[in-house]
Amino acid sequence: MKTLLATAAALMAVTFAPAIAQEKPVDEKPGDKEMIDKAFSGMDTNKDGKIDGEEAKANAILVTYFDALDTDKDGFLSKAEMDAALAEAAKLKG
Repeated sequence: MKTLLATAAALMAVTFAPAIAQEKPVDEKPGDKEMIDKAFSGMDTNKDGKIDGEEAKANAILVTYFDALDTDKDGFLSKAEMDAALAEAAKLKG
C-alpha cells in the first residue's frame, strides 16, 4: 500500500512539473513538495481544502490513484494525505 501511495505521489509530481515550472524563472526549480502544494491548490477548485472525486477527474493519474491516496476513506483527499504520500515517495527514492 505504501508503495502504491508513493508511486501515485511521484507520478503526480512528474505530471505537474511542466506546468508549474513554467511559472518560475528558469534558474529556480520547484521541489516535489512545492509542486504537489501548487497542484493541490489548483485542483481544489471550490477552495474547501480538500479534493473530491469530481475535482480529481481533472487529472488522470490522480483519479486513478484516488482511492489509494484517500487513506481515511472519507471520499476526499486532504493536504495531509497528499503530504504523507509525498513523504513515502521521498523515502523510496532514497
